[in-house]
Parts: sequence; structure tokens; C-alpha cells
Amino acid sequence: MASRNKSGRNTQCRACCAEQEARRMAALLKPRVPQTKECLLCREELPAAAFGLHRGGVDGLLSYCRKCNVERTAARRKERLPSQLPPPASIVCGACRKEKPFSGFYKLQGTVFGVRFTCCECAAALRSERRRAAKLQQTAASASSNSGGSAEAAGGGLVTSDE
Repeated sequence: MASRNKSGRNTQCRACCAEQEARRMAALLKPRVPQTKECLLCREELPAAAFGLHRGGVDGLLSYCRKCNVERTAARRKERLPSQLPPPASIVCGACRKEKPFSGFYKLQGTVFGVRFTCCECAAALRSERRRAAKLQQTAASASSNSGGSAEAAGGGLVTSDE
């Protein structure tokens, strides 16, 4: 922040104030990277180059060394992935409640067996129903906006008497 004199005016021009503020912010935002750091997992004192970058950290480095971080990530990923079960021969559809072959379902990552919960036929019916509803809603909205404007222009909403 620029210093001010008794009259309240800045003692520096705007360009100098902006440059000074930029230098001050750069110094505040620049992380202070240590030469060495202790890994929280293996408790070894390692050089800063053995740690990944973390902008939000106090020193700008991750708390775990790269080697430990790879091991932690692999362990967490293994916990989160569903068990590698062989796909069943048939699945019950969530919409029609009929038992259908496994090949009758669309693929979807992140689910237990890697397929959607509704069969292809039900998914197509739901999709077409959503499209039909959206089209009806769109035509209703456009019809109401068209009829409202044209009725007023034609004088349909006004009652006049010629007495």
C-alpha cells in the first residue's frame, strides 16, 4: 500500500504503487521450499525434490514423498474399486423387473457389474418418453408465447362498444 502525505494524497504514482503491490504479493505467495523434509509415512529425511508440489501447503510440498504417495494412492484405489466378480449370466432389469441376459444392458463404468440398471429396451423407452415430454413442453411454451402476443395485437383481449 502506498504511503500518503498529510493532505491524504499518495506519494507515488499509480504505476509505482501497482509495481510495489505486485512485488509484495509475489513475496507473500512465493512458497518457502525447505532444502530437506521429513516424510510423514516413512519418517525419512529426504531432499525437497523427492516430494511432489502442493500449492496449498505451507512449504509448497506434499506431506508424503513420491514413493510413499504412489503406494498410498495404489492402496486407496484398490480399496475403492469394486471386487472383480465375473458378470452373471442374467440380470433383473430395474424398470420392467424381467430377467434378461447380461448382453441386454448398456455398459456403465463405476457400477458393480459394469452395466446400467435398466435393460436396453427400457432405457430406449425412457429416453423417447423424456424427449416426447420435452417436445410437448417446448411446443406448449412457444404456443403460449405466440398466442399471447398475437391476441393482443389483433385486439382479442379488448372489449369495445360502438354506441
